[in-house]
Amino acid sequence: MTQHEKAVTEKAVSTDAGPSVHTVAAQARILEVRAMREVIPNFIDSGTKADAQRIIATAMVPPEFVKLVATAIDLAPDLRRETVDPNRVRDLMDYADAYGPVADEFEAMAHFLRHSINVAKSEAGNEALLTYAMAKRLVRRPQMARLVPYVDDMSRVLGARARMARIRANARKQAAGAAEKKDGTHSTQPSPAPLTEPPARSASWIPLRMKPALPSPPACGCRLRSSKAAGASGFGSQVSCCGGPPPRKMPFETALRSIVPVTSVPM
Repeated sequence: MTQHEKAVTEKAVSTDAGPSVHTVAAQARILEVRAMREVIPNFIDSGTKADAQRIIATAMVPPEFVKLVATAIDLAPDLRRETVDPNRVRDLMDYADAYGPVADEFEAMAHFLRHSINVAKSEAGNEALLTYAMAKRLVRRPQMARLVPYVDDMSRVLGARARMARIRANARKQAAGAAEKKDGTHSTQPSPAPLTEPPARSASWIPLRMKPALPSPPACGCRLRSSKAAGASGFGSQVSCCGGPPPRKMPFETALRSIVPVTSVPM
């Protein structure tokens, strides 16, 4: 793209061809809306933020309460003050009830107008993106080299917008991370459980490995039985059913064979 062509393109973009038809019509609507300020009674411009908060706090008083106070002022002369007129209080409440729908209509109109603006911008943006995509395909052809300056300008403007969007997104992420670190909520690991002392052991507690082994069954296969007379024989208070001494402890394998018979496996 030559310097002359670039200058012509910039001049075509920046040249003020005068207000469009929509601009003239929009300015007329603005004047009409501003003229309604003179028609609406008790129209007051908003003050500071503190004044607005104070006004909202007192405006939330229930209307029934205000009407009861106005009636009490009429019936009780002791409640009258020089700055208080019950008729004016009622008139102000009537004004609020009457012009509330007007404010709702203005808010609805503003909402619909914003939506109409977004729809118009969306349709124009969609057409521009479709044209840009088609231009990028056509510029690959040698006979379409004249489209290169336009595609370069489109790419520059669109790329700058994308870069600004990424910068804003990164800034928001960094701000969120800094807020989490400041609040101490960035750590998602659970805190370790507090160390507690083991429960106290009773005097009768005996470790499993220190418990005495159960005596093995006698060789004859019968159970042990208690006998007071067996104490004199030197075998303690237990003798076998056959009158002999209690059997000695046998290895685990021998006891297992006496309980579970070994079956022969056919070869």
